[in-house]
Amino acid sequence: MVYRIYILSSESKLLVFLTGPLSVFRSITACLLGALSVQTPAILEFSRKYKWLLMLSLTLEVVTDAVLSGISVVLLARKQRKAEFIETTKVMDKLIVYTIESGAATALCSLINIICLLTMSQLGWIGVLVVVPKVYANSLLASLNGRHSLRLNATAYSNAIETTHARVSAMFPASANNIARLTIILNDRP
Repeated sequence: MVYRIYILSSESKLLVFLTGPLSVFRSITACLLGALSVQTPAILEFSRKYKWLLMLSLTLEVVTDAVLSGISVVLLARKQRKAEFIETTKVMDKLIVYTIESGAATALCSLINIICLLTMSQLGWIGVLVVVPKVYANSLLASLNGRHSLRLNATAYSNAIETTHARVSAMFPASANNIARLTIILNDRP
């Protein structure tokens, strides 16, 4: 996601320096939790002893998801305002919605897990913790499926333009390029 922000921001190194360490630190705490959980076989002892690390890891998940999604939405919205064609605007709308949905879902699950860790009995939070990786996996799959459908829509639109251009070229060979440009402009008007 940091690389996507880097590309969307026209290669802004400032955003990478702000979001990159956050993502790396989040990954380090997750790995540390995994290593410590192997060393501490009793889950009650683990949750008592490393509750602070669990809270840090979950808080980093919420903050990282919210920050990365928020920055991505802002950058996509800026690019959308610069779009000249209706189809491009529609694609950008869908990308913004996908970004909000995936970021909100993962951040919300982690936030619910924090609340459960603080308020529920000793092991109640583990049930929510089991759900978090599944939400991340579903967000990834939804993103991949969304990319596939966006690609299909873009292909269908470009095929329609090529067909229109071919018809115009056959009817008016001398001015086919000008008419095709006019057709594209008229099709993309709001």
